[in-house]
Amino acid sequence: FPLKDNINGDWIDGKASATKRIKAKSSESFEIDLHVPNDAPPVTYDVVMSLGSQRIHKSFRAALPVSVDLMMPNGEREILLATLENNTHETQNVSLNLTPHAGWTVSGPLQRSIVLPANAIRRVTIPIRRTGYHSDNQLYPIRARVESGQFRYEVERDFYSAIAHFTKLQPALDGTWRGWNKNNPVTIDDPNQICRLLMGNQPWNGLADLSAQVYVMYDNNYLYVGADVKDDSLITHWDFPRMSYPWDSDCMEVILDTRTTSDQGADPPSPGLYRQLSMAEYRVTDFGANVWKGGGAGGPLLPKPNLAPGAETFYRRTSGGYAIMCRFSLDQLNIVAKPGYKLGFDVSINDNDGLNYRKNQHIWAGFNQNQSWWDVGTIGVLIFGPK
Repeated sequence: FPLKDNINGDWIDGKASATKRIKAKSSESFEIDLHVPNDAPPVTYDVVMSLGSQRIHKSFRAALPVSVDLMMPNGEREILLATLENNTHETQNVSLNLTPHAGWTVSGPLQRSIVLPANAIRRVTIPIRRTGYHSDNQLYPIRARVESGQFRYEVERDFYSAIAHFTKLQPALDGTWRGWNKNNPVTIDDPNQICRLLMGNQPWNGLADLSAQVYVMYDNNYLYVGADVKDDSLITHWDFPRMSYPWDSDCMEVILDTRTTSDQGADPPSPGLYRQLSMAEYRVTDFGANVWKGGGAGGPLLPKPNLAPGAETFYRRTSGGYAIMCRFSLDQLNIVAKPGYKLGFDVSINDNDGLNYRKNQHIWAGFNQNQSWWDVGTIGVLIFGPK
């Protein structure tokens, strides 16, 4: 049985069974011992069976017998949801082993035994709390290892995590940072946080060129996101139509994923996913239908993004940069802002150094070096802190 994988076939290409002679009106079994890598793509593999001079072509697909996915559901207290799926027609006795980053505290055992019936899906909820702060971009990965018989599979999920600190009094929105809790900020200060763009992609010249400390707070009525930005060349005026899009100026974008359905953490945008554009010259980001539909960069008409209703922007120029803050209405966004509750979150700073389009976009979490736009599947986690 010569086999061939047209994708990356070291594990399958050229493998063959033993040669056997089959007596008339009898049968024989042939086995090929394959060590299938866990990252083998689930595509169709060609099989060629030789019977004397006759060649018979067949095909098969290789898939994980048991797969696992990790996520933190929106609108609930800090819970890690592990979804296990049995892709076989037999019951699997599965061992699930978790290795969380030191910043997480897991309630209960890190190893769990689960019986998965044939073709079944089982969801395991694991209480988890963020009890530490990681200064390196606030990345708190969790690794899961699944074992069933001789099968072993490991997956690591990156969780960028931020804390929204509670305040009884509204923090100052004038750029002085009075009343803001600046502990454990979200940081944008690494070259790996520069997203590939359709236009731009100029060299990053360090922290003074573009960097930010982002602080998040909430009270009973609002969510506050404030960025203390270092930027050595400020271009805050959106000069339309010379600048095609409003985000071609120096400004802040905030992603809030409040969805609690299966759409959570996925593209395309659906109700409950907000992308707020905060600009220095606009208290409320709404330019009217005609401007939003203006053509840009030779591309299609520009749709109005999923702006957060009721959101307001406040701006102040500072030494070496600027302070920009956005206040979101919890009621209008239907956000559950209780201690320990979670929603999807990301923030980016756009940088224009005098061009007619932004030079770079620096994204905290949801960047993907293989694409030129936001990857909602990789955005971070915002957890509401204690009152």
